[in-house]
Amino acid sequence: MGAVISRNRIQKLCIIAAAFACICGTMYYQAAATASRSVVFSDADHVTLSILTGDGVLETTLWRAENGAGYFFLPSCADLADCCFLYDDTDCSLELGEKEIAAGAFLSAFRPEVPYAFRFRDRDGTILQDTVTFLQSAGLPAVYLQTEDAALDYVHADKENKAKASMTIVDASGKIVYRDAIAYIKGHGNTSWTDQEKKPYLLKLKEPFPLLGMGSGNKWILLANAYDPSYIRNSLVYDLAQSVGLPYTSQLRYVDLYINGEYRGNYQLAEKIDVGSGRVDINNLQKENEKVNPPDYRENPGFRDDTGAKGIADMENPADITGGYLLERNRGKRYGDKTSGFVTWSGEPFVVRSPSYASREEVAYIAEVTQH
Repeated sequence: MGAVISRNRIQKLCIIAAAFACICGTMYYQAAATASRSVVFSDADHVTLSILTGDGVLETTLWRAENGAGYFFLPSCADLADCCFLYDDTDCSLELGEKEIAAGAFLSAFRPEVPYAFRFRDRDGTILQDTVTFLQSAGLPAVYLQTEDAALDYVHADKENKAKASMTIVDASGKIVYRDAIAYIKGHGNTSWTDQEKKPYLLKLKEPFPLLGMGSGNKWILLANAYDPSYIRNSLVYDLAQSVGLPYTSQLRYVDLYINGEYRGNYQLAEKIDVGSGRVDINNLQKENEKVNPPDYRENPGFRDDTGAKGIADMENPADITGGYLLERNRGKRYGDKTSGFVTWSGEPFVVRSPSYASREEVAYIAEVTQH
């Protein structure tokens, strides 16, 4: 996402540009282009719509269907009267609905859900000609993630690949409720990651924060719901769990997701199941292990016995190993890839999520407790 420009700043630029148009017959946001170059486009492969909100400028790129139709997916807070195309009009031109659109001119005369003829000529003379429609969500917050060039391709290449990013979240009214650099974005899920084009993600913030009114935490999940055309299954189950008082049930919020200006679809922002205040509030045995072991204890050789139990060999135990533990039932490769876990008498494999680097004694203890 580009640098933020206030509405008052844009309005002042409009007045200046309008006065300039009286002199030379054109309207160009040179000042806006200087202040926020990332929203200025000059070639047919990167057509971007700038969306003014009360707190700044958002962006969405042109999305093109296989049949050639184009779409601009607008967040709930957008108003076409506050949208404009910021392009290099010294060498380019743009027409919408057979009307020439000057750079920086607001789209007050246009409406959502109406197809318009669209024609853009870039500085190389390349013509992009489409039918475009403005589509808009209703009543949803929007999450904007910005990564460095090619970083998203790197993330998509392997679920464990991490990339730095910045994140902005706006509510349905357009108010920015979060804006900061985050530690990383990476893949999430198993078959939902490997088998689906619409990917789920894990986000780690630099500091815990209560996003969209949920419990404060630094790890969050963006659920893609790729297997659920209705998009309501997760909500139904989690709402039911909360209504019956099931402890530590994650909260969810529907959001529109944009990455590098491209609309990625409807997602659910969810609290990640993790040990900590605002999440699963139990004793953090992982931290207790770290206190009594050297920093490199995780590199110690692992063990695996004939029952399938596994963990870290030759590590010290804290005085109390009775908790807390966070377990996850996993089979096959999902169990094999994890460091610590055990298999029940009936053959059910459980990964020890926390402490993820568990000692032989800790694994034996929680295995015994789980099966009695």
